[in-house]
Amino acid sequence: MKKEVESVVLLGHQIQRYLYFPDGEIRGASVLFHGQGDCIERYEEVLSVFLERGLIVIGADLPGHGQSEGRRGHVPGFTFIDALVESHLDRIDSLGSPGPLGILGHSCGGLLALYSLLQKPERWDFAWLSSPLLKPAASLPPWKASLLLSVSRLLPWLSVHTGVDFEDCLNPAPSGKSLSDESPNEEDSRSLFHSRITLSWAREISEHAEHTWQQFCKSPPSIPLLMTQGSDDAICPPKYAKSLLETAYGSLDSYREFPGLRHEPFADPQNEPVFEALRNFLNEALD
Repeated sequence: MKKEVESVVLLGHQIQRYLYFPDGEIRGASVLFHGQGDCIERYEEVLSVFLERGLIVIGADLPGHGQSEGRRGHVPGFTFIDALVESHLDRIDSLGSPGPLGILGHSCGGLLALYSLLQKPERWDFAWLSSPLLKPAASLPPWKASLLLSVSRLLPWLSVHTGVDFEDCLNPAPSGKSLSDESPNEEDSRSLFHSRITLSWAREISEHAEHTWQQFCKSPPSIPLLMTQGSDDAICPPKYAKSLLETAYGSLDSYREFPGLRHEPFADPQNEPVFEALRNFLNEALD
């Protein structure tokens, strides 16, 4: 794996961008979105599956995340997400990358990837959505969701806890091991994980999630798509992903669920079935 790190200023925000290159011939590229409170470097293990197929992977720590500057948990809206995708694609073009173009995302990043896919579906050739955040307010009582919506308009910069801690995402490592034993980069990147979100960003996520759901059902993408979930995911319950796909496609052909795994199946100590599903998907999507 060859890795380059760039500091980029986009719409006045300094962000850290990461490019991962295959060791051999470049055959295509993918754009990656990380989850809320997360950072790109936590995905390096699973990116190996894409690099094996000759795909460049490009992604950035969103503002307020990872190594990027900004208030923890605040992303300056979906206008920024639109600009970020265009910036990534310009960077891919500068590399002269041929071949198919994919879009990837986990959790909130899965929603951002799905949103971006639906904006210009003709530009993408395949998509992987890991535990996508499809119903952000599903775990909240209606009164609380309504209250937070009202407060967000008065105090948009107020930062609150997302209700998600690092330990909620993974099963414990096998006895005698730590998560850092499974992934050498895990310990450093874990220190960058946070559980904050500003109310203005939370409101935008909620509003765009509803619109994205409706748009997907009305005009589902015709490209190869894989949606993966752990059966024990309490953060983004699998029932929403299955409901979306059944409504849009009338089947679950694009869905893979992994028994006993939580919110991050790709990073779980028992992640090999996830890697196998991804390899099989890419074999079908790219051949």
